[in-house]
Amino acid sequence: MSESFFVGKTLKVKVIRYDVKGASVIATAKTTDALPQDRTEENAAKTAHILPGEISAGLVKAKRDGRIYVTLTSVNPPVDAILSNAHLGDVAANSDAIYEGAEPGKTEIDEVMVLSKDKYHNIYATAKPSVIAAHRAGALPCSIEQLTRNTVYVGYVRQVADFGYFIGFLGDLIALAPKMVK
Repeated sequence: MSESFFVGKTLKVKVIRYDVKGASVIATAKTTDALPQDRTEENAAKTAHILPGEISAGLVKAKRDGRIYVTLTSVNPPVDAILSNAHLGDVAANSDAIYEGAEPGKTEIDEVMVLSKDKYHNIYATAKPSVIAAHRAGALPCSIEQLTRNTVYVGYVRQVADFGYFIGFLGDLIALAPKMVK
């Protein structure tokens, strides 16, 4: 992204969805261009058959703001998913090159794995070979029941905070890795 964000920064945002009952608001700092259509409650049936860990080929549909929107072509019926730049490869430089070289309607990605779906049925995915390999090897859990104490699992950093890192696995499974205090 060309614009940097930091705590306390003032910016204009456009509300793109809100849920009064769930007390949630979805907004975007992108206020001029149209965004790809998000999944909504009305089309939940279109993504009901998609589960975390499913692997498919993907065709680049659009790219914008460090994200590539792909159509998962190996699932029936095909559905759209979101790949952040960080999930295009195992090495940041490779991810940047993949993003820059991706051409909507032309570029195919051999393996895209579904990581999770949000409550609006947006599908988030990865093309990181190490994460896909870990899933195939059974080392990428998707539920707390699959975890065993003192066992090493593969995950990815979802968020960085002052007190530690939030590590993502499949589905909604997230772990906190606290920073060590000296």
